[in-house]
Amino acid sequence: METAANRELLELVNRSGGWMRASKTGSVRARCAVTAELLQTLEGPVQVFAGEYICRGERGELWAQSAEALQRRYVAVGEYDSGGWREFRPLPGGAGVLAIRLDRPFQVELSRGVLRGKAGDFLVQECSADESVFPRDLWVVDADIFAATYTLNQSDRA
Repeated sequence: METAANRELLELVNRSGGWMRASKTGSVRARCAVTAELLQTLEGPVQVFAGEYICRGERGELWAQSAEALQRRYVAVGEYDSGGWREFRPLPGGAGVLAIRLDRPFQVELSRGVLRGKAGDFLVQECSADESVFPRDLWVVDADIFAATYTLNQSDRA
């Protein structure tokens, strides 16, 4: 969702030239939301709609993701457990992400809620063939979680 607030943040980070390519290395567990619910994430509350996925990272952090985005980024492994969770691993050969570490607090406005990052957290966007200066798919990743679950190629600036 492009908003004036996101555009201002993106203009700032695009001018810095600091976007770096990264690849997700950590697995996630995900379950499909049967009904709409409000999900408490590290970055703030977000709305999850029926048919979307609630993802849980290696450190227990939660986030919402559309079924389409989950399938673009991950491959399912194994069966669903009794709680409806299934393991997903990063898609081999996937396009990865563009990420930038910000040295000040920031926020990203999404259709499902506002994500707030702390100084040192990463602003992340999905890589695609038509990388946009103002992408619609943005998210925030805690600095410690990013370090544990992504590989950053600092020599490959976008």
